[in-house]
Amino acid sequence: AAVARRRDAGGLVRLGAGAAAAVAACTLPFAAQPQALAFPYRFHAARGVSAESLPYLALRLTGLADRPARAWFEATVPPWAPEATLAVLAAVLFALLVAAWRRPMAAVPLAAASVAAFLLGNRVFSPQFLLPLAALWAVGLAVRAGTGRGPALAVLLAVAATANWAVWPVASAAYVALGWVLFAAALAASVLAFAPARPPG
Repeated sequence: AAVARRRDAGGLVRLGAGAAAAVAACTLPFAAQPQALAFPYRFHAARGVSAESLPYLALRLTGLADRPARAWFEATVPPWAPEATLAVLAAVLFALLVAAWRRPMAAVPLAAASVAAFLLGNRVFSPQFLLPLAALWAVGLAVRAGTGRGPALAVLLAVAATANWAVWPVASAAYVALGWVLFAAALAASVLAFAPARPPG
């Protein structure tokens, strides 16, 4: 968005070429097996709302989801819930795109924030998602060096990681409460990492 707003044709070409090269690097190894290439997209498109995801917690809070035996099982939810989850996530990503368009200087942290929003808002959440989230928070923090947010972010990461560990591999029966702790810490960490610093004074 920032490159497009500057009307930098060369930058757009380089950005498009880089994106195409990244997609090709991940796709070409499967060129001889188109079925294998398409399988992840078909598989994940058909998945429902897992009980370890943020959308599940929202649905559970409103009484629209049951409580599966394990956090990684799919919950029984209304038929419209998976599509509604996707629509909310798309709206959040669009809002971040608009923010990047309006504030080109904040394009890097907003790009990191968009990936974090996708991981946190997806209807399927996996424990390993916390690793790329930690890297994304580090990117946001690096851009805002000198704000003094590092210690607080480290504490939030530790809280999220501990709750995450208790869900898997410990498989605690209290996974719903632990999920609230995990996502509360993760969302707070995202605000710290990506929110702009207030001007001094």
